[in-house]
Amino acid sequence: MDQAPVRPARRLPGRTWRDPRLLVALALVLGATVGGARLVASQDDTVAYWAVADDVRAAGPVSADQLEPVRARLDADSARHYLTADEPPPLDGRVWARDVPAGSLVDASAFTAASAASDGHELPLKVEDGAYPADLSAGDRVDVWAGPAPGQGGTEPADRVLSDARVVAAGEADPALGQTARTVVVAVGSDALQAQVVAAVSARHVTLVRVR
Repeated sequence: MDQAPVRPARRLPGRTWRDPRLLVALALVLGATVGGARLVASQDDTVAYWAVADDVRAAGPVSADQLEPVRARLDADSARHYLTADEPPPLDGRVWARDVPAGSLVDASAFTAASAASDGHELPLKVEDGAYPADLSAGDRVDVWAGPAPGQGGTEPADRVLSDARVVAAGEADPALGQTARTVVVAVGSDALQAQVVAAVSARHVTLVRVR
């Protein structure tokens, strides 16, 4: 029986390096590889610095839970001012030298010794309920006003007897003892502590206004 003639197999055309589609694909792969390498390299350039986790106030004690490490890439001139997180920050006997908002990197000048933050004298103030911010706390800065008590009448104006005084202790009233006032202690420099200031806060109604 005669067999049907065998047809030679057709060979698919091979792709050569000159195929434009292959060249485009190689260019895309190469570009992605280079871009990824550059991204990794840029991430490796960051350094861990200490930053403030929450807002802190001047003269408040510095504690470890107020700080957190964050990674940043700074130029050489800026980097030398900030504390790197590769070593513990100085905390013992330190207070904040100024108000620092949350998220700010910490430099060495943000801390100072507790003795250096002293304003010289501590003045106690008897302040009635409602005459101070409800959330007043140590480290806040306040203006101290002295004037007639509410309900006394008269036209005597209130006077600002202290400006930008630091609160050392906010105190608290004890309602169980029938107390409606608290004793707030503020730090006062020698140049601001005058006899008329002490007389005013002792004899008149005191109001505290927080300084932002």
